[in-house]
Amino acid sequence: MTEGTRSRRPDRDAGPSGLIEMLAGEPMGAAVLALCSAERLSAITDGLVKSPLARSTVRAGLDLGWSAVAAGSEPCPDATGGLLGRTISDLEELAGSLFGNVPEFQSELDDAMAAAIYALQAVREGSSTAAANAVGRCRDVYFQLAVKTLATA
Repeated sequence: MTEGTRSRRPDRDAGPSGLIEMLAGEPMGAAVLALCSAERLSAITDGLVKSPLARSTVRAGLDLGWSAVAAGSEPCPDATGGLLGRTISDLEELAGSLFGNVPEFQSELDDAMAAAIYALQAVREGSSTAAANAVGRCRDVYFQLAVKTLATA
């Protein structure tokens, strides 16, 4: 926990790594934060990008991640870990196959799928780096979308 949070003053400039550091020693907490970030970006696959395959694959992956977290097992048991691994592979393969198929929101789609992959890695491995990457992707996309929105306003 950083000095700003201990003094009851929230840290205003905490980046993704700083947020994950606040959860040091709590891999499930970091995984939940990563899943929450990936959920926010899943709206891109649901609404902005008209790809039923991307939508269903991301949704199934995130649902699996939430199920694993709800089970509360650290690290994931072999069966769940294996299923998470296959889902991560499916998302990686799908992300590569969709490249260039949705030119208007390709970057955002890539980030949404990467955030889902990172979140699932955080769940499966308890990886703080993967969790920070998921949070970072979410933060970057929201910033990019804000810039695009303001540019057209």
